[in-house]
This record gives sequence, structure tokens and C-alpha cells, in this order.
Amino acid sequence: MSDPRNRWLNRKYNFDNLGQALMSLFVLSSKDGWVNIMYTGLDAVGVDQQPIENFNEWRLLYFISFLLLVAFFVLNMFVGVVVENFHRCREEQEKEEKAFRAAKRARKLEKRRKKMREPPYFIGYGRTRLFVHKIVTGKYFDLIIAAVIGLNVVTMSLEHYLMPLELVYTLKMFNFVFTGVFVIEAIMKAMALGVRRYLKDKWNQLDVIIVMLSILGIILEEMESTLIPINPTIIRVMRVMRIARVLKLLKMAKGIRQLLDTVMQALPQVGNLGLLFFLLFFIFSALGTELFGRLECNEDNPCQGLGEHAHFQNFGMAFLTLFRVATGDNWNGIMKDTLRDKCDATEDCLVNCCISAIIAPMYFVVFVLMAQFVLVNVVIAVLMKHLEESHKQMDEDEDYEIDLEIAKEMEAEQRALRDAIDRKKRERQLNIRRPLTKMASLPNNFQFSCEELDVSDSDDEGGGEGAPEPRPEPQTMSYSRSSEGLILTIDSKAVVNDRDDNPVKNVWQTSGDNNNRHPVITIESDGDHELAADDATEVRSPPPELLVPKQVYRKFSDFMDEESTQLSQCLQPSYPE
Repeated sequence: MSDPRNRWLNRKYNFDNLGQALMSLFVLSSKDGWVNIMYTGLDAVGVDQQPIENFNEWRLLYFISFLLLVAFFVLNMFVGVVVENFHRCREEQEKEEKAFRAAKRARKLEKRRKKMREPPYFIGYGRTRLFVHKIVTGKYFDLIIAAVIGLNVVTMSLEHYLMPLELVYTLKMFNFVFTGVFVIEAIMKAMALGVRRYLKDKWNQLDVIIVMLSILGIILEEMESTLIPINPTIIRVMRVMRIARVLKLLKMAKGIRQLLDTVMQALPQVGNLGLLFFLLFFIFSALGTELFGRLECNEDNPCQGLGEHAHFQNFGMAFLTLFRVATGDNWNGIMKDTLRDKCDATEDCLVNCCISAIIAPMYFVVFVLMAQFVLVNVVIAVLMKHLEESHKQMDEDEDYEIDLEIAKEMEAEQRALRDAIDRKKRERQLNIRRPLTKMASLPNNFQFSCEELDVSDSDDEGGGEGAPEPRPEPQTMSYSRSSEGLILTIDSKAVVNDRDDNPVKNVWQTSGDNNNRHPVITIESDGDHELAADDATEVRSPPPELLVPKQVYRKFSDFMDEESTQLSQCLQPSYPE
């Protein structure tokens, strides 16, 4: 009997009635101190009987089953419902955010496309700066820096209490070397990218801050060894700041950067939840100070949870105590300390006042439900949602890179097409002189008669003496008048009939290929421009009126215009009377 008056003391968490049983099961579901409740149930024998250790071990199944069903499944389902409703409340906002991300991605893609048309930023670099740029943007540069950071972390981990002087000197030299490497890295990147482009990246800004802190730490350490007095605390702080060099590895780890970006993106919503947390803690701290502020822990009233570092005697400690309750650390012990049998129940109580057996459990149950089961899980839901969005963003970035590659290919094709068009335009503007050959002298009034060469052979199989001669197939020709004169275009060989007694004009024809696959071009011009040599002479510098017009280079089907006439049959020789 633990009571000197030989009276049995009942446990605070028991199953004597429905209310006590529900309270005990709630503590079990929170998994805080559930082992003590289970052992009490295993040792219980009967009313007014001494407990026996492990009296009924089969009761263990009850507690384990309850934990499996409620603590592991039902509570997680409760959390899932809270998270799902939180996401439903944010559906409209998520649609707006999705549209915003799509618009942002489109602007980013368009910006990158515009940059592709621009010359690279390093096009005006000199040979030395280009060499540095090639080294900095190479794939091995970051690997070398990562290896240096790893070695620096190893050397920093070698520091310990009461180091020998040799180790102190060696670590000091290593610190000089690593700081020099980081300074050279920053200088090379600033030289290769330009100071403005280099400092535009936040990770590079972090590198610059780390380098400046390292240099400042070395200066202060060297000044400490001289006659200038420096506060040792500042030296220790600067030495601790060397650990920040490990952060340089974060920009090389894509997964960790993704997690950090997720946390940074979730900060606005987590901040709103933090304000809600603060409001909840503020209300319950003020209420707890009023309800439990006069409780004392001493030999007559021993405490299991309350004490020097956890009490409700002032607002600040009440706030910290509730934070401990929200983390689930021995909150059931704190609640047990508020349920006292020996207390002062008078109205003018000042110390160790009694608390209602209903109000105290309701206070802690409501706070644990709100803080530990709801708000903490909502914070987790926000982080998970942003992590999911970050994964989607990564997929969108991959699609963005694919679109960018396609855009690069299309831009290259368009550039090649534009170059070809510009080249054609320049050729047309230069009015290229094609080789011309004098063919014949034609009268003023003339017509062409189209005559297809006889390609048949009397000895060919299927032919005979009575075989009909091949009929001339109609050919197509066109003519149009321009400032240069009459332009004639014929799509095959033609025979010209003329008279010697008619006035003539010079006709020039471009030389085609051997198979006559391209249409011949004839140009009639006024005047008799005799060209020395024979009929095969090429005109290198013909008179201005003999320059081939630009429209002659078009396809025959595209040559027609309002001033042109196309004949679909051969014209017989016709002379004026």
C-alpha cells in the first residue's frame, strides 16, 4: 500500500467508466506513454487486490489491436481527410497557379527563343577570356570544385580539443589553400560570365558571401596573433562560418536544390499556418495560465510532467509548455499533474488550486487535436503539395527543354531558308549575266512552228514499212513584251522559219544542259549588236538591253501574267502579205 492511510490509489488513466476509458484510449492513440497504460492493464488483478506483474498477458492483444487499428489506420485516415479537404479548398487557387505557371513557361520559352536569335554573350571575348569561359563551362570544373569542398569538409572534421601544434599548422595551411581555390573559382566565373551575369544567380551570390567570410576569418586570425586585441568570440564565430562552405555543394545536387525550392515556395502558405499556430498557442497559453498557473510541484505534490522547465505560471513558459505538448512529448504526464486529489478547492485559493476533472482533460484533448493532429499535418500537406508541384515543374522543364531543342532546329531551318532567300534576292538584284549565244536573225513579224524530232527508228521492234510517222506533239510557248523587248520562252527545241528580205532583230538564247531538261530562254532586243566570233560565242558583257530580266528565271508556269499569252498548239509559219 503506497498510502499511509491504507487506501488504494487509483491510476489516472483507467477503464473504471466510459469517460475514463475514452480518455485512456485517446492517450493510447497519441502513442505518448501508451506502454505504461498497457503494463497497468496487464498487471491488474481485481478490485482491492494487489497487482501482479504480467497477470494476464492475453490483454496485450487488446492494446496492440487498438494501436494497429486506431493509431496506424484511423488517425492516418483522419489526417488524409484533413489534407484532402485542404486541397479541395485550394482547387480554384491551384487552377490560377497552373495558368500562371503555363504563362510564365510560355514567356520563358519566348525569351529563350529571342536569346537564340541573338549572338552569344561571349562573342566579343578575347582569346584568354574565351579560354577561361571554356574551362568554367566545362563539365569537369564543377566536379573539381566539389572534390575540393569534400576535402575541405574532411579537414574541418579533423579539428578537436587540445590539438597538437603540427595539426593546427597543417589545418591552417589547408584553410589557406582551400580559400585560395574558392577565390580563384569566383574570379574565373566572374571573368567568364561577366560580373553582372555572375551575380545574377543566387547561388553565385552565396559563393561570394562564403569567400568574403573566409577571407575575413583569415584576416582576423592573423590579426589575433599580432598585438591588435580581438574578441575571441568573433574568431570562434568566423571559424564556425567555415561550415557554410558545405552549402556550395547544394547547387551541384539537383535533388537537394529541388527540396529547398519546394520549401521556399511553401513558405508563404506555411507562414499563414504559422500565424494560425501562433493564434492557437496564444489563446491556449492565456487560458492555461488562468487555469493551471497556481499549481505547485513539491514533495507533497510530486509532478510527472510539470516542473522547472514546464509550467503555466507565466505566459512565456505556458507558450513553451504548449509547444512541448504539440510535439507529443509527455503531454499525458502534464495532464495528469493537473488532475490532483490533494488541492485547495476554496474560492480565494492562491496556491495549488483544484482544477475541474472535466475542464482539464477537455483543454488538453482539444489542443492536442488542433495542434498535433490537424495543423501539423496541414503543414505536411502543404509541403507534400509543393513537392508534387515541383515534380510537375521538373517534368514541364524537361518538356520545355525538348520544345527549346525543337525551336532551335526550327530556327536553324528558318535561318537556312532566310539565307537562301537572301542569296536569291542578292542574285536577282545583281541581275546575273547568263552566258548568251547568238542563234538566228528573225523578221519583225514572225511565228514559231513547233516540230518534235523524230525519235522513232524504222528498225525498232514493232515498226514496219507501213508504220505511220510520229505526229508532232503540241508544244507550249509564251511571249510577253517588256522594257527589254519581246521575251520568248519555249519548253523544247523549235525550228524557226524566216525570210531574208524582212528586217531582222538579234535573238539570243541561253545555253541549256545536254538533256534539254530546262526550258530555253530567248530574248529579242532592238539594235544589231554584233559579237565577234561565231554563233557559239558567250556574251560575257552584253549590252544593257541584253541583260536577262529577273522574271526569266521563274518557272514556266509562274511566268504567265496579264501581258502574256500561252498557246496550247503549234503555230504554222505565217508571214505578212
